This record gives sequence, C-alpha cells and structure tokens, in this order.
Amino acid sequence: MGRPRLIVRIAPTAALLAWWLSAIAMVALSRGAWGGSVLVFLALVVLGSASAWLLARHIAWSPATVMGFTLAAHALGALGLPLYEDDHFRYLWDGYRTAVSGSPYGVAPSAFYGDATLPPEMAAVLSSVNHADVPTIYGPSLQALFLLGYVVGGSHELPLRLLVSALHLLLVWRLLADARAERVLLYVAQPLVFKEVALTGHPDALVALALLLAWQWRTVASPWASAVGYALALAVKSSALPALGAWLLARQWRGLLALTLLLMAMYVPFVGSGTDLAGLRVFAEHWQFNPGLVALLVPVISWHAAKLTMAVLATTLMLLIYRRVGEGSPESWVPVFGLLLLVSPVINPWYLLWFLPLATLTRHSWPWWAALGVLFSYATGLNLERDDMVAFGIAQWALVAQWTLVAVGLALSWAARARVSASASAAASRRSPSPTRH
Repeated sequence: MGRPRLIVRIAPTAALLAWWLSAIAMVALSRGAWGGSVLVFLALVVLGSASAWLLARHIAWSPATVMGFTLAAHALGALGLPLYEDDHFRYLWDGYRTAVSGSPYGVAPSAFYGDATLPPEMAAVLSSVNHADVPTIYGPSLQALFLLGYVVGGSHELPLRLLVSALHLLLVWRLLADARAERVLLYVAQPLVFKEVALTGHPDALVALALLLAWQWRTVASPWASAVGYALALAVKSSALPALGAWLLARQWRGLLALTLLLMAMYVPFVGSGTDLAGLRVFAEHWQFNPGLVALLVPVISWHAAKLTMAVLATTLMLLIYRRVGEGSPESWVPVFGLLLLVSPVINPWYLLWFLPLATLTRHSWPWWAALGVLFSYATGLNLERDDMVAFGIAQWALVAQWTLVAVGLALSWAARARVSASASAAASRRSPSPTRH
C-alpha cells in the first residue's frame, strides 16, 4: 500500500520536472545543441507528451495557475529560435512590403532579387524566404500582425514571436472561461504548442481564437457579433471556410451578409494590388507534404482527380456532422477540421492549431494523439541529413509512427464514446417503467 501511494505523490512532481527539462532541452536544440538532431527532438516530444498527460491528470489546476504556466512556457520559448522552420522570414518580408508599399500582395518576393534599394537587413531576410516565386498566401488579419511585427522589430523575428505569444495568451484566457482548467493545461503543455507557437511563432492558433470568439458571442442578438469572429478567422486562413457549414445549413443570411461586408472591408486597403488568392491557387494546385488519405488514391487515379474525390467526400461528411450536431461549435469544428486535414495533400504540424485549442471544450481525445503523431513528420530527409532521401520526404518509420498514433487515438475515442452511449442507454432503460405483464 505504501509504494503505490508514494508513486502517486511523486508522479506529479516528476512529471512537472520532466516537462520543463524537455522544454529547456528543446530550446537548447533550437540553438544548435546536439546538432539540431531531429531524433533528439522526437525523444523530447514523447517525453513532453507523456508529462503533459500526467500533469493534466494528477495535478489540481486553477485558471490562474494555467495562465502562469502558459506565461512561463512562452517566456522560455522566447529564449530559443524557430526550429526546423523558416516561415518567419516570409512574415517579416510581408510586414516590410506592407510598411513601404501599403500591400504585400500582387508581387512575388523573387521579383526583388538584386534590388539595390533594399535595406541590407531586408535583403538578408529576402534571401531566406521560402518559395520566393509564389506570392504571399496570408490573409489581411495576419498581414496586420506582420506589419506590427515589422514596425516594432524591423528585421528581427523575436518581436513578432512575442506578439504571437501575446495573442496566444489571450486565446488561453478565453478558453478558461468555458473549459476545465486541466483540459486547457493539457493543450498548453503539448510539445506541438510549445514548438510551433512559443519557439517558432506560427500564428495558426488565431483561427481557433477567432472561432472561439464567434462561438462565445453566439448569444448576442446582433448578427454582427459572431460574424466578426468568422470574418477574422477567414482573414487569418481560408482553411476556416468549413466552419461556415452550420451557418449555411441554417440559412443565416443576415449573418452571412454581415460576414461578407466585414471581409470586404478587410480587403479594402489592398484594392488594386491583389489578394492572397494568387498564392493560394499555386498552393492548392501544386503543393504536397505529408498527405493524408488522398495519397492512397494517387496510384489508382491522377493527383487532381484524387484531390477532387477527397474534397467531395470530405464536404459530404462535414455536412453530415453539422446536421447531427446542429450548430457551429467546438463539438462540430474539431471533427470537421480533423476531417479536412485527413484528406488534405498538405499536413503541416502547425495546421492542428486550427482546432487543437477547441478540443479543450469537447470530450474528443484523438486530437492529443494526433498532436503527438504529426510531429514525426519532421523526420524528413533534410532534417535527418540523409542524402539518399528527398529533402522533404518523410522517413517511412516516421510515417508509420504518425499514422499509428492517429489510428490509436481515433480507436480510443470511438471506444470511449461507445461506452458513454451504452451507459446512457442503460440509464434510460432503468428509468423507463417495465411493461405490465398479464
């Protein structure tokens, strides 16, 4: 009896220590320790994920302590550098172009190669922008953030990361208004969140923040209230479009009109210079990385036919989800976004930030397994320094690990829901009066 009690007492402290050690080691890794080894990174990810689960399960958290943990994690992340990513160079370039010309749209960064009028620090940023021949794919909400980051920090990436962290703290605070503190802690302590937000500064969680606000403002009578949240989400990433499914089914025309007007207003400052649609078109037609189920069809039919088939299938299933749930809410958005990624030709780890924060408001458990599995996609030929692999090809063992974890998560979630449904049916049967026998 003594030993199990001792283990129960030690486990929370050990988990807390292990989480912070894994986070500190990841910061060191981002600064070149262990040669930036992706295998060390994955070991830290597994340790951090296990620690996060133990922290959420064995420690009593209050909203204040969760906010304190989040603030400390972001402060630690600020000591590191973007890890295995260079997207921040595009963010800085977009901010610079908006500051000097009023718009980042219409011209690909490569058009400025050799431009002698560029400040030397921005020429250095430009030389590191990936896919420089493709115009920006980021919407006006993010462009406002990038502009502010450039105004505050110029060519330095840390001020922009700190702005992203500040908005992420706002998201965590709003989650705590409706979600249990331990569920929010489970989200905040995910290695994916520490790596993609605090270390790397990806702003994709702003999609979840905007949708969360739209949901929290649903009780306001004016159609403009939720429309603001939906418009902000779409102006962050067009991937928020499936979240409108419930509105379309309910024919909330006043809200849709308000949404349309708000989006038009956001693009007004860029009239005449283009939009993010040009870059998004290239992205949709040509980009592929860590594809989902669409890859299974490619040996049978063409790539474009496979994408179209999966798009039709996903749209049908999304509408069924909305019909079953009945409203736009975290309970519907989490499976809808999960389905979107499952059929997508591109699954970057930070895309899970579109819905992972919202999972704190649901009983779904599979998102946490997916958050662990998707980080194995960093085991690419480039990061493994394997000359015998394609630079952005993922090692076979990493793909197996990723999809095994996703499958386990889905199976456990399905089993848990089946048990809840069976318990509810049994309880209903006990409450029902037995038929009288004659």
